[in-house]
Amino acid sequence: MRIDSEQFGSALSAASQFRSDDDLRRAAGSGLSRSYYVRFNGRVFPLKTIMRLAYRRENIKWDGPQSAKAARELRSDFDILHITKNSEKKRLDRQRKSSERWERNPRYRADVLDIYSSTCAVSGCTVLDAIDAAHVLGVGQHGEDKAENGIVLRADLHRLFDAEPPQMAIDPRSMTVHFSIECTGHFSAYEGREIRIPKGGPPSSAFAFHWKSFRKAHNA
Repeated sequence: MRIDSEQFGSALSAASQFRSDDDLRRAAGSGLSRSYYVRFNGRVFPLKTIMRLAYRRENIKWDGPQSAKAARELRSDFDILHITKNSEKKRLDRQRKSSERWERNPRYRADVLDIYSSTCAVSGCTVLDAIDAAHVLGVGQHGEDKAENGIVLRADLHRLFDAEPPQMAIDPRSMTVHFSIECTGHFSAYEGREIRIPKGGPPSSAFAFHWKSFRKAHNA
């Protein structure tokens, strides 16, 4: 690699000033990237695009390494993500299992929606096709299909809540919502929002396990 970590980091900082990925790709002279990405200041950038931008900024003719090689060299200094068919299969499997679980038990969904007046506890969304009856304690924690283990979340928030590691969690002490650094910029309207659990819903202590996992994953 003909650029060093400092030069790559400088290009990464410059990339964060671009409003869209298309503008960034044009500035870097890069096409679409696959598999390797770098997370920085709450955004995820294609690794090769940042590499090409760094080369341009240093006036070096592009003859950069393959993304896999660059990722190995940069991983110790930057948050490198590798998205593969296997990793995406696991992610989709988790989402499918979560969805299938409450679909198999429509009574659970109906009971949870009833308690929350069919309203997302975080966003306030009331569109039935857009909200889920999420489990506070998931399958892996032996959470039950009971209303006292349920919370209504908009589908996108549900995915963040169920992600491994969690990208969204609720502090059981303050009952405030928090997001990972990667997500905060996109969900800033809800960051730090205090939620209220209606009568019949889970106690605040039920969120402790999920909150602990979130803090461990994100050094919160």
